[in-house]
Amino acid sequence: MPKIKVLIADDHAVVREGTRQILEQEADIDVVAEAADGEEAVRLVGSARPDVAIIDVPWNGFAESLKIAQMADAFELNIAPHNFYGNLSTMMSAHLAAVVPNLRIMEVDPDVVPWQDDLFTVKPVIKDGHMLLPAGAGWGTEVNEAAVRAHPPRGDW
Repeated sequence: MPKIKVLIADDHAVVREGTRQILEQEADIDVVAEAADGEEAVRLVGSARPDVAIIDVPWNGFAESLKIAQMADAFELNIAPHNFYGNLSTMMSAHLAAVVPNLRIMEVDPDVVPWQDDLFTVKPVIKDGHMLLPAGAGWGTEVNEAAVRAHPPRGDW
């Protein structure tokens, strides 16, 4: 069986390297390219010919992520939104997933603090393996400012 060829795009070299190390442990995955920004990712889609482009929606922004997904689709390439930031990122990635024809899979970060769902007015709903898009305006959720104030950052921020 041929390996799945993956393009990783992230502005943090350490994140790209960590993602590469994790993916390269899988026998059926080959990381064929890495990009440090959206423009480079768009260029690499044509030359590296990956099977899947992992897109970091909050980092690229929704419009740039949509451009990357559209370019990927022109090359018959699937996308997988990278999502480890929490519920707002999940909502943003889900909205991208809902409007592109070339979605392969969307990750959701289960490694969270117990009060994460309190930070937003609407939490992600997953039913039968599918995330349901919220019906509200924008990303479908709002920041719960009282919950944010109840959990201030710790350390040297």
